[in-house]
Amino acid sequence: MEIVFGPEGWRGRTADALTLPNVRIVSQALADDLVERQAEEQGVVIGYDTRFLSDAFARVTAQVLAGNGVSVYLLDAPAPTPLLSFAVRYHGAAVGVMISGNHRAPDWNGLAWKGPHAGPIMTSELKYLAAKVGRTAPKTMEFEQALEQELIRFANCDEPYVHHLLRLLSVSARKKRRLRIVVDGMYGAGGELMATAFEELGSDVIRMRLRHDPLFGGIAPDPAVSEYLTALQEKVIETGADFGVAISGDGGRLTAVDEQGRVVSGQDLFSLTALHLLRERGWSGSLVKTSDVSKKIDRLGDRYEQRVREVGKGFKKVQDRVQREDVLAAGESNGSLIIPRHMPERDGLFVGVLLLEHLLWTEQSLSRSLDEMRTIVEN
Repeated sequence: MEIVFGPEGWRGRTADALTLPNVRIVSQALADDLVERQAEEQGVVIGYDTRFLSDAFARVTAQVLAGNGVSVYLLDAPAPTPLLSFAVRYHGAAVGVMISGNHRAPDWNGLAWKGPHAGPIMTSELKYLAAKVGRTAPKTMEFEQALEQELIRFANCDEPYVHHLLRLLSVSARKKRRLRIVVDGMYGAGGELMATAFEELGSDVIRMRLRHDPLFGGIAPDPAVSEYLTALQEKVIETGADFGVAISGDGGRLTAVDEQGRVVSGQDLFSLTALHLLRERGWSGSLVKTSDVSKKIDRLGDRYEQRVREVGKGFKKVQDRVQREDVLAAGESNGSLIIPRHMPERDGLFVGVLLLEHLLWTEQSLSRSLDEMRTIVEN
């Protein structure tokens, strides 16, 4: 099957487009690019999610890179995409490779590339990489041999990543009160890290669907689909939690449920996050939204005298704008958000800790905070 790149990388169905031979071909294109740039020693960080064959695709990618003399940091366990992006910057690598199907159905997978700035590579770089695919026969090295020569090294960035999540948060807000939170991992790679971050902030955490399952319990790990959130809504009400969160299979997207079991729309989450950064944090910068996001963001921009940029639908259009100017927050209607001061990458876990910080700071329930936000943007 022909290898075709999309706007964020190479995606396809496992055992159809995504096969071990095809992964070797695509990995060789990356190796050729790195050798051309003399970036072999700077190296690559490779991460993978909980899907079928993700770990095998990661090993094959590492073997091809090692076969070309490229140094590899291979994450030692399934990881969310934002952790991989962080790890690229943390290790000072030239690029990162994430093996993930994002929030798609279980039979999908793919490769996405992250730059040293901890975000997706530019569209021009992706096109340049795609043009190299198939030009060179893959070179590979036995995995154990690459380990012995230290061309492949295992790495774990869980602790540094969680520390980075928390270091931007207010110390005073952490001491105000102890909240009970339900964390729904949707059987993906980000749930346990989300729970750990909340516990570090003094919360009582009720865990659900944190077990890694390549079939994701028979659903797509997408918290933007309301029918997949029923179990979370019921658990919030049953346990009397202050709120709940569901994190997508790749960790890039988060949906919240208030104390009454009501789902917070992606648009409201974007607006509440922006309000918190502008009002409580006093941060500044433009607000970037896709064309399907409501006028709430425009009204927040007017109220706090910040520029609002509207772009077409699609994360890549948002990302391209983030890379061109000083942006406070950027988002889509489904709740995918980028806070560039943290990382120029979608990170549902960081959105989750910002939401907790807001509730601690304002000493309000989530439903009350949403009502207040709506009053602000509608007046």
